[in-house]
Parts: sequence; structure tokens; C-alpha cells
Amino acid sequence: QIEQGTLNLEDTAFATDEYRMALSGGVDLVTSQFKDFTFSLLDGKGCADIEQTLNGDFSNPEGAIADTLLNTVAAPLAGLFKGLTQPKKECKPVYQGNVKHPEGSKN
Repeated sequence: QIEQGTLNLEDTAFATDEYRMALSGGVDLVTSQFKDFTFSLLDGKGCADIEQTLNGDFSNPEGAIADTLLNTVAAPLAGLFKGLTQPKKECKPVYQGNVKHPEGSKN
């Protein structure tokens, strides 16, 4: 949904052959700003194995490792999570939508 130039993501996910990712939060397309934009690498239960929230300008978002945004576009999915920390093992699912967890997943 786009509202006043901001793309608002809820219950959004995609999967590759090995990974499933959920996206939430806002992306202001007019001002090129992240607004609590969160991407999560999911396990089979829909819990976040790895999660990162971005705020601020696309070119220098707060809360991001220096090259995370570039890796999102230019590197394989595994490179996206270089240097991020693992959350606790017990968790509340962050995604329970229709995108299935890949059968070839290692997480």
C-alpha cells in the first residue's frame, strides 16, 4: 500500500531456493527514507533468525552495517546478513503468510 508517497509493507515475504525473508515497515519514495523498515531472515516457523531495522536516508540508514544496503541489491542473499547478530532461539513468529519456507533451506 502506498500512502502519501510512502510504501507501507505488512505481511510481505519472498522466498528463494534456500531462504525466506519477511519485509515490514515503510519506504518513503519521495524523500528516499526508510521508516522502521525491517527485513527478517525466517526459519521454518516464521521466526526471525536474523533481523535488521533501517531508518533514515537510503544512502546512510541508521541501524545498518555500512555495506548492508549495497549488499541487498548487489550481493547474493547470504551476503546481506554479513555481520548481523542472531536473535534468541525462542521467538514469536514475525510472518505467518502464504509464502512457504523453501524445502532446500538450511535454517
